Amino acid sequence: MPSAKIMSDKNILIPLTQGLTATIDAEDADLCGLSDIKPWKWCTNGGRAVRPQKAGGVISLSRWVYYRGEIPPNAASVKFKNGNPLDCRRSNLYCPRATQITDKVVAEILSVDYKGVFQNKTGRFEIRVRMGDKTVPMEPDYATADEAAHDARELASKGVVLV
Repeated sequence: MPSAKIMSDKNILIPLTQGLTATIDAEDADLCGLSDIKPWKWCTNGGRAVRPQKAGGVISLSRWVYYRGEIPPNAASVKFKNGNPLDCRRSNLYCPRATQITDKVVAEILSVDYKGVFQNKTGRFEIRVRMGDKTVPMEPDYATADEAAHDARELASKGVVLV
């Protein structure tokens, strides 16, 4: 497989299998293992650039670049603004979960310690409890998920049913 090709001082093309190439920002060359003595081998899988992991499975180039090489557990998938999954320049990557504040359960993103904690549309965190067949947000809201989780655990210890 040929080595990476510097297109300009801003972009690098990474050769993949099947004669395809992926594009990254030049500043991400080290992050993507291109300056190593034995460069990482990136390949194509389902139209995306991926790298096999020693423990099995693959890691996508887009997630690797977006999360700066430290992909958290349960990390959201990365989308492409121009629809091209081989264009892995930072300016083309976005994470819907990170950019669009929704009513997703924080537990889904972080861990089970955040049961009952939700992020509201303003970006603050609230505790939601079950009252009969209804879900009710509790007052006040919190600046951080940790603060909300602390109070949620206290409520749960008093028998309140968290959502």
